[in-house]
Amino acid sequence: MKITTFFIKQFIPTSIVLTVACGIIYLAVQQTLRSSADDSVVQLAENTASQLASGKIPDAFNGDAKVDIGRSLSPFVIYLSDEKEGIKSNAQLDGHTLVPPVGIFNSARDGRKNVTWQPRPGVRCATYTVHFSGAKSGFVMAGHSLRETEKHIANIGHLIALGWVASEIALLVV
Repeated sequence: MKITTFFIKQFIPTSIVLTVACGIIYLAVQQTLRSSADDSVVQLAENTASQLASGKIPDAFNGDAKVDIGRSLSPFVIYLSDEKEGIKSNAQLDGHTLVPPVGIFNSARDGRKNVTWQPRPGVRCATYTVHFSGAKSGFVMAGHSLRETEKHIANIGHLIALGWVASEIALLVV
């Protein structure tokens, strides 16, 4: 009878609080890691748009250097005119120039600039798209692979799960 009372009055409520706390910690860390993946692409997109608006050709479009987003962790840049023509890109996937869905550019004009883009299964990118005008006008999308960020998130999830299990065992022992 004492064991049943212990479980009902102490273990179950404490276990629920512990589970909720671990879930909140995971969500907070996951969101922090994922949102920080956007920082470098925001800077790259804004700087590239500024250069294009003033009539300069950004370094990303000079030369033949291409970024295979299926393999590389390097950032990429894509320019698209207001008419959604005249694409310039240093991004490739499987040897082909990468062209994002037009909806991403429409979303940027409507205010949604950060998008997680998955051009094919297993390839996910943090992207930021900005609309600009000046000597030229159009859209710039900058992005990079989320492969390492997603590994960090998975590792944190495993650590939190391990901590939760250890805490539940400690709770039973106490």
